[in-house]
Amino acid sequence: MKKILTILLAFFIFSCQSKKEESPEMVLLREQNELLKKQLEEAEKSKTEIKQKVVEQAKIQKVKKVVIDDDRIKQDLLGRRFEYLQPGLVRIRKTWEFASLSEFITFSVENEITKEDYIEKTISMTLEDNRSGQKHYCKMLVSYSKSGNEWIMVRNDVLKFNNID
Repeated sequence: MKKILTILLAFFIFSCQSKKEESPEMVLLREQNELLKKQLEEAEKSKTEIKQKVVEQAKIQKVKKVVIDDDRIKQDLLGRRFEYLQPGLVRIRKTWEFASLSEFITFSVENEITKEDYIEKTISMTLEDNRSGQKHYCKMLVSYSKSGNEWIMVRNDVLKFNNID
């Protein structure tokens, strides 16, 4: 009897393994499992992409948080000099030195380029010479570079300088 049961059990196991057809329920479960795996892979991919975007946005926000406003630029220009040619029949080379905040009549930023460790601004301003009272229009490019945690003005290049009559 034991031999017969063993033979029957072996035959049953063999017949179950040799059957290639799956029940409709098993087919449905396998397909659902594959679909869930694909959805999970897509979700993981999206999650990774979102993390990368968040990191990129954080870097951008970190750069944007740097505030170098008009007052900061004016303060940084104090004591700096530039040369210009006085208009007229004889072009005389003169030097302008930013001596006082009262020299700035108008001041505006026309353009700005901001990177992680570099800021460049094109500014236009109306200046008044404290000694002569003469007014001038000045367009200038100022550049800041990051040194440690500080932003330092590294350049101030005059693009245009005219007398205002």
